[in-house]
Amino acid sequence: MEKVEIRLVKKDEYHDIENVVRESFWGVYRPNCVEHYIVHQAHENNQMVGALDYCMTLDDKPIGYIMYSHASIRTNAGLDQDVLVLGPVCVLPAYQRKGYGSQLIEHTLSLATQYGYGAIVVVGNPKFFEKFGFVPAQQKDIHYSTLGKDKPAPFFLLKELQHGYIAKTTGLFVPTQVFAVTMDEVAQFDKNFAPKTQNSHNNKITIKI
Repeated sequence: MEKVEIRLVKKDEYHDIENVVRESFWGVYRPNCVEHYIVHQAHENNQMVGALDYCMTLDDKPIGYIMYSHASIRTNAGLDQDVLVLGPVCVLPAYQRKGYGSQLIEHTLSLATQYGYGAIVVVGNPKFFEKFGFVPAQQKDIHYSTLGKDKPAPFFLLKELQHGYIAKTTGLFVPTQVFAVTMDEVAQFDKNFAPKTQNSHNNKITIKI
């Protein structure tokens, strides 16, 4: 019988995790992907939240992954409130639509609550993330700083883990540098993996935190 497990990522399997991320995101938002390099950089520079660095394994082989990193919301009172950023989260294509991604999210959200984190933000599909209690951040008067307050951003979502953590004043989400990578860096890093053909279709690229 196949054994499915959710557990912390081991340092000696970072490359395997990066490959899972690469296979999962290849061609989804662009002809190739950048998410595997983001994960690599986060691991190399200790930018992820280690206590929430989880993978899903099948017979101890990684098939899914979820990452959290730190960021902040700056209120109009001049205070910076710490929040977590969820993502990337992924499951290998062969194992998608089986609920594995939801299990990863639910497991780590529970842990983040237990550990005392106040709130989490994510850029993603509202229809998917609303089932985990996420709402458009604009409903909480929280706005993505590079978009301003007037432009709709239904894909920028927030979930309070501790009631009342988000102040009832306008706040701006300050993007984290964890996701700041260049395509030249990605192209160089991609040489560490088996060659893949870039997809030629023009998928819409959504904002990445």
